[in-house]
Amino acid sequence: MMLTEKGDFAVGVMDDRGKFIYIAQEELEAVAKFIRQRGRVSISELVQESNKLINLEPDVKALEAIASQ
Repeated sequence: MMLTEKGDFAVGVMDDRGKFIYIAQEELEAVAKFIRQRGRVSISELVQESNKLINLEPDVKALEAIASQ
C-alpha cells in the first residue's frame, strides 16, 4: 500500500524495478474470487492468474483520480 497526500491508501505492489503498480479494487476482487474458487493455489498459479487479471499498463484516469484525492 502507498499513502496518498490526503492520508488515503492506494493498494498496489512494487515491481522489480522499484516502480509502484496500482491495483484497482475490481482487480483485487477478481484475484480474491480466483483464490476463493480454487481454494489452495500455488504462488506460480497466483502469479499466472494475476498477470491475466491485473492491468500493468498505466491508467491515466486512475492516476488522475489518485492525484486529485
